[in-house]
Amino acid sequence: GIAKPIVLLAGVTTIEELALAAQYQLELVVHHEIQVDLLVQWQTNEPCFKVWVKLDSGMHRLGLASDQLDLILKRLATCLAVIQPMRLMTHFASADELDSPQTEAQITKFNHMVQPHKKESSLANSAAILAWSQSHADWVRPGIMLYGVSPFANSKGHDHGLQPVMTLKASVMAINQVAAGEAIGYGAIWHCPETMSVGVISIDWLW
Repeated sequence: GIAKPIVLLAGVTTIEELALAAQYQLELVVHHEIQVDLLVQWQTNEPCFKVWVKLDSGMHRLGLASDQLDLILKRLATCLAVIQPMRLMTHFASADELDSPQTEAQITKFNHMVQPHKKESSLANSAAILAWSQSHADWVRPGIMLYGVSPFANSKGHDHGLQPVMTLKASVMAINQVAAGEAIGYGAIWHCPETMSVGVISIDWLW
């Protein structure tokens, strides 16, 4: 029942996933030539996939290298399955570190890569939305800030006027009495300062 556009940030890796993306009219991020191959193989009579091409501007996780960009864009421009025009994007590694030179370097590299192509673009994550206005471009991608959480280690969400857009509610499934000094949970990181009641919260995952 969701009518707004949904972008798959990881894209798809199989023809079966591509079929589901077509069924649900999902927008796709393309960050590897294998994903281009899938789109070229897709049998269609009309364009059906809105595509975001992801560039590696320095994070070195997902994204096309600068020497791949021209060829990939040419292939996608002639691909019958792709709705034109495409958009370009990248992702920051250190935008939450305000004294790091990496974000400025990534912005500069991305702008150099995309300048000849004149397409809408997206760079900014939560930290960049708040701290790197030169990265805002055409689209921004808030993530952790949607939960009302600051992306910076030295501040809280309310310092930036952030409020959560969702809440998480769950039931208490058990209450146990635990003696002073006993450890709780994975890794035995937290210890009871006194004999106390400890509640266990149940969260059900639906797959």
